[in-house]
Amino acid sequence: MTQDSGKPITKNLAALVVDDDPDMIEIISFVLREIGILSITRATSALNALEHFKDKPFPFDLIICDWMMPGMNGLDFLRHVRTHDRETPFLMLTSRARKEDVVAAKSAGVTAYIAKPFASAELRQKVLTLVASHVGE
Repeated sequence: MTQDSGKPITKNLAALVVDDDPDMIEIISFVLREIGILSITRATSALNALEHFKDKPFPFDLIICDWMMPGMNGLDFLRHVRTHDRETPFLMLTSRARKEDVVAAKSAGVTAYIAKPFASAELRQKVLTLVASHVGE
């Protein structure tokens, strides 16, 4: 995989996208498909996302999750995921850019962080970097 050339990912990867905003899920999914990640599971809440971990403990190669959601927030979802899986790259999307929020996410095991609003190119580059660093080709 070459990040700078724009070549799509050729390895079959599975991603989980969790956001309470269906439009944001579609934007993220579009970027993932554009770079070659075609197996995309969508969840509009963290509680709904947990259902996807019942049959298989580590079913995803990448998790992209919003922080602010009703019910279980993204930070609590991250903590839950990390009790079972310390390796899967977890990208947190949020408008929470206070230092204590970043520290809380890092201490909970977040892999990367993007502040909203973000450009599609920023998300694309962050995902390609995460995949190259943690999943490989």
